[in-house]
Amino acid sequence: MNSNDLYNIHKINRELIRELSLLELYNRHKGKASDKWSIYLREYDRLFINYRDKELALLEIGIQNGGSLEVLAQYFQNAKNLVGCDINEKCADLTYEDPRVSVLCGDAGDALTVDKIKSISPSF
Repeated sequence: MNSNDLYNIHKINRELIRELSLLELYNRHKGKASDKWSIYLREYDRLFINYRDKELALLEIGIQNGGSLEVLAQYFQNAKNLVGCDINEKCADLTYEDPRVSVLCGDAGDALTVDKIKSISPSF
């Protein structure tokens, strides 16, 4: 398999993923655990559909096991930053291969945590 073949496989996968809803991506997810309820995912999909192809920054408050960030990274393929914030210090151990995904620990209502979030992405 040469680099052209790999490029074409990656391109096909991106196109296939692009056709899947947030719920379908969640149901196919094999990475970190996530426990979102399907009723929420349908609503998120309805709300997010017009932003799906945008170069956006997204902040998720309360990431627990971190799996939803992996799903969101697939859903928002053109996102610049996907930031997860959780008060649980164990979330600091979460790592991602996708360089667009960042995690920080802290209370999202605390000014110091907000400053840390803004240092990753000044706007969302």
